Amino acid sequence: MRDVLELFEALPQEYPQLLERATNRGEQIVFAGADFFTLQPFAVELLHLSPAQVALYPTVEEVPGDDRFLLALNDGQLEYATQVYGEDIRYDFFFQREENSQTRLQAYHNDGHVNAVEVERITRDDQGLPLLYERVDTHVRLTQRYQYQQCGTADGQRWMCDITSESVNPAHDYTCQQRQRVYFADDGYTVDRIESLDNGDILYDRAMNSLSLEELLEQANEAIESRLLAGLSQESLESVEVRCVLFEYSLQGPFPPTLALIQPHEVDDNPEYAPLSWLNAPDAELFSERGLDAVDFHQGCSALFDQLNAQLDALEFESQQELVITFYVEFCRRLMNNPRLATLIRTDDDFFVTARDFEAANELELLERVLPARQWQSMKSTIESHE
Repeated sequence: MRDVLELFEALPQEYPQLLERATNRGEQIVFAGADFFTLQPFAVELLHLSPAQVALYPTVEEVPGDDRFLLALNDGQLEYATQVYGEDIRYDFFFQREENSQTRLQAYHNDGHVNAVEVERITRDDQGLPLLYERVDTHVRLTQRYQYQQCGTADGQRWMCDITSESVNPAHDYTCQQRQRVYFADDGYTVDRIESLDNGDILYDRAMNSLSLEELLEQANEAIESRLLAGLSQESLESVEVRCVLFEYSLQGPFPPTLALIQPHEVDDNPEYAPLSWLNAPDAELFSERGLDAVDFHQGCSALFDQLNAQLDALEFESQQELVITFYVEFCRRLMNNPRLATLIRTDDDFFVTARDFEAANELELLERVLPARQWQSMKSTIESHE
């Protein structure tokens, strides 16, 4: 790790020489639509990148999506990559190779000023299998170790890999340790599944790759509803009266949402505030990130939600936005009439379920589409009387 840290600290000074050497050695120019050339093992699976995102394209016009990377190859090996954001503004990636290791250095260049972004190194055994991955950025020092072994199944022996990770933030004297297990398919190479050994969550499942967007949305609907109802059944909510069940999301990653149970006093106690100012999940006393510990939408579903978010991210913005809004409108409508929900929480006469994109602040649009007409007109009148 010390060598990687020294490379990170020296990167701004070494940048001119690295750029000159890399651009002089590049013999073939191709293009890509995602950073799939990170050195971190299994990143393609954990990032849920599509085949189109891990392909190389001869021209920039052929690259799908919004991101564009220029890659310079020398004898089939990557020497240099860059992602341009504007005139003289770009991210540069440099690659260095030794006998059993490879290093990638990433720098940010803006109008002649250079900052180190990260340096990563992978060390492999004589067969090319990863043994050690190290990464340094501005805040974190990450070390991952890999141990391969065979496991018995009903079909015979398959390979798996245990990953032990340690992430250190020196500025905050914080260390996080995690353990993951990678299961391979019969060919011994294709990743079949990745799971967390700390909590049993499935982080990647190859079976998800064959599902359509509609199938993923259907599974997400079932997962969110089942985990909501199961979690609420474990909470002690007998003394709580609920006015609103609120789901919040962001188009940066719309699944899973966060959850808030908003009580009548949180709505009615501050009439001088703007209407709907209370419709903000983190401000609620009962919030899934604080105060509703039993409601965990992530548990066992990370692979599903990550795959769904990745497919949505590949869509044009307008299509993505409408699909997500439609999902939450229909989900909230069904939940509001779910008889099981009524047995788990005590609601007041003005109860409703809704959702919002907290970045777009689109609560009015969803309320109009979710609420029964009479309830929406009443709320709309209250809002207009305050304006």
